[in-house]
Amino acid sequence: MLLNLTPYKNPDAVRDLIASFPDAKKYYSQRNSIESAISIGSSGSMFRVFRGIDKASLIYKNWAFAQTQSEEFERKILALQTQEQFEELHSALGVSLSSYWKDNATGDGLEKELSPSHKLKLLDVFIKRACELELPNALRPNPIMNDKLLAFGHVPLDSLVFNALDNIFSGVLLLTGRSMGDVKDESTYQFYQGLIRQLMSDLPSSTQHPALYFEFYAWNLGREK
Repeated sequence: MLLNLTPYKNPDAVRDLIASFPDAKKYYSQRNSIESAISIGSSGSMFRVFRGIDKASLIYKNWAFAQTQSEEFERKILALQTQEQFEELHSALGVSLSSYWKDNATGDGLEKELSPSHKLKLLDVFIKRACELELPNALRPNPIMNDKLLAFGHVPLDSLVFNALDNIFSGVLLLTGRSMGDVKDESTYQFYQGLIRQLMSDLPSSTQHPALYFEFYAWNLGREK
C-alpha cells in the first residue's frame, strides 16, 4: 500500500501537470515509421554506463526492432485488458531483453549481464518509444497497439522524473538528484511506478491520463530549469 501523500501535494505543480496534458497528447499522437533498428532511436548518453561493451546501443536497438516485428508481440499487446496483464508482459520482455543482451554483449566490460536498474530502464524506454511508432510496421500499422502500450506503460525513471515527483510532493520524498541507478531492486522500482499511477488516477476524472504523460511533464519541467 502506498503512503498517503495527498497533504503534501503542491497545488501549483499539480495545475502545471494538468496543463501539460494537451501537449503530451499531441506528442503521443505522432506515428514514426519503422523500417530498421535505426528507427528505434536511443540517446547516446543512456549507454555511457555500458563502457567496455561493444556497440551497446545497437544490441538494444536490434532487440527492440525484433520485438516490433514479432507477431507474438503484436498478439500479446492486442490482448492486454488490465494493468496486471501488462505487468506480466513487462516481466516477460525483461527476461527476453536480459537473455538477448547476455548472448550478444562482447567487449572488455567486466559485467555482461544487465543489472535490474539497466534492464528496467531500457525496457521502459522501449515501451515509450513503441508508443510513437507505426506498429507493427509501416505496411500495416495498428494504432490499437499504440493505445494499449500508452494506457499501461511504465515511466522510464531518471533524474528528471524524480525531480518532478519532488516538485509535486513538496520535496518530502527527498528525490532531487536521484537517478535510475539509485533504484537497486524491482520492489523499489514498482513503488515509484505505483506512485506515479496513483498520482495520475487521483486527478479529477476529466483530466486523468496515462502515467507516461507524467514523463512528458517531467521532461519539459527539467528543460525549463
